[in-house]
Amino acid sequence: MNSKITKPKKLSPTFDEFKSKFFEENFNPLNDEYADWIGTSLLLHTIHNFDPSGVLSTIDQILTENKAKREQENILRALYYLYLCLDDYGNQIEELKRDYLSLQAPQLFYMYFDFSKKTFQQSKIEFFRNVWLNGLLKVDRRLGEKTAIFELVAILTEDEILTLKIMFNEQQLPGFQERKFVDIEKIAQTLNIEREYSQHICVSLQSRGLLYDYGIGFFDYPGPVHFVLTDFSRLLIEYITEPDLR
Repeated sequence: MNSKITKPKKLSPTFDEFKSKFFEENFNPLNDEYADWIGTSLLLHTIHNFDPSGVLSTIDQILTENKAKREQENILRALYYLYLCLDDYGNQIEELKRDYLSLQAPQLFYMYFDFSKKTFQQSKIEFFRNVWLNGLLKVDRRLGEKTAIFELVAILTEDEILTLKIMFNEQQLPGFQERKFVDIEKIAQTLNIEREYSQHICVSLQSRGLLYDYGIGFFDYPGPVHFVLTDFSRLLIEYITEPDLR
């Protein structure tokens, strides 16, 4: 990576504006006109540097051939979130060492688009983008850890991810003990869902090793209604949360 990345001078387009550009007649995502529209060609600059395995050709095939509408929409959203991400974090990515990028960046780039393409919940694409970004910036972490996070986000539902974030945020409040439980009633109220469904979510997360049932072992055990984050769920939240580096 040779050239210095700078922030675009133009206002970021909306997703609809970004999407419409791809379907203009005779539009080629590699030509100079597109680079000018991007502002400083952040998007293509990054794709070319992270794409020795040919992910870009796969993206082009999905967008130009008559593929499933869901896959097209997902790829476009993944590109859009990547573009917005580079607006804020392009310089930090540019400063990463070349040997590190050559080892991990292509795999992380591939997983970002592969998992984004396959998801049935488009809201999760932004979580995948954050995993990709944090994966790049966490230079001291193994690729296996980052792969496990991608795979975990892929199998969790949006409500399960939001439940973990609610519990994490509760434990950041002043005076809240680190290992104090969060009640399923709190989850239900915050997500505006039924109590029974919030209990199901927590039990499902417990089965994946992301929560543990705080009440087990107490004489007056009330059943699975009080839950605490595990250490691994805290690691997961680190990856799915946009880093605060600005």
